[in-house]
Amino acid sequence: MPCTFVLQGGKSLKGIIDGRDTYTIFVQTEEKTHCLFKGSVMDIIPAEKLDLKEIKDITFEWNQEQMKKKQMSPKK
Repeated sequence: MPCTFVLQGGKSLKGIIDGRDTYTIFVQTEEKTHCLFKGSVMDIIPAEKLDLKEIKDITFEWNQEQMKKKQMSPKK
């Protein structure tokens, strides 16, 4: 879903979240992929209204799948 990312200093960036890790968010724009530090993002404004109950359900299911994968993977 397209979002506007408002950064420290007032700059903004429009794009789609392409990935993330502990400290960064990868945002795909028409021109290129940006790597934003989470601490520099002041606001994320989605282009359309979000159904928070649906997002909660999707997140719960995703977390359950990740836990199953972790349990199935061989321990080091």
